[in-house]
Amino acid sequence: MDMAIGTPSLSFPAVLDTGSDLIWTQCKPCEHCFNQSTSIFDPSTSSTYKMLPCTADLCKALPSFKCGVSNSSCQYRYAYTDRTSSAGKLSSETFTLGSTKFDNIAFGCGNNNTDGQHEVSGVAGLGRGSLSLISQLGFKKFSYCFVSLDKEKKSPMHHLMNYQNLFCTLTERISTFRMVLILFFIQIRTGLLCLTVMPSSGVVSILGNYLQYFFIICDIGENKLSFTPTQCDKL
Repeated sequence: MDMAIGTPSLSFPAVLDTGSDLIWTQCKPCEHCFNQSTSIFDPSTSSTYKMLPCTADLCKALPSFKCGVSNSSCQYRYAYTDRTSSAGKLSSETFTLGSTKFDNIAFGCGNNNTDGQHEVSGVAGLGRGSLSLISQLGFKKFSYCFVSLDKEKKSPMHHLMNYQNLFCTLTERISTFRMVLILFFIQIRTGLLCLTVMPSSGVVSILGNYLQYFFIICDIGENKLSFTPTQCDKL
């Protein structure tokens, strides 16, 4: 996902993750930063950058944090099952999505980051927690359609979509879900394939499909997920 941060704005690519909440990007000064395709964000050059105090509600929403001197900063550490991690200070900034600016978005300004993916500089969490990009923007619905991996065209993402034909409902016990490029289709009979959702003993359930073949719509408010076969590079 392409987005921009700060004033003046600095563009950077981030991984979309529906299974986590925190938005974060690498920040100077780096204690440990991985290579990325764009410049690393320097908060000292932005007029809209602010550190959030340890007393902030969003600081308390972090799974792991500690307080700086006199509660002046909220120091976080965020880790993922693939061993990616980020540590730094929870802050707020102006983010630009497309041509629209959003002020006071809380994010992790990471000074100590590991195992970054090629050509990205952070993560945009799209989970249902208060720290996620979707929650902070106040969106209840969003959709995306990934183009095939061999296509150069960018994948579209939308919010507040009107749609029909909901195919499944997420139960109340599932608080997050992660979309991955894994194929879980079972052939029932010749010409009929069914998409399967496997049970999970952990906190993250996996919905497997080739996402570049589907238009995915997430309705957080109604706990509903819909999908329909689509040539995403034609949108």
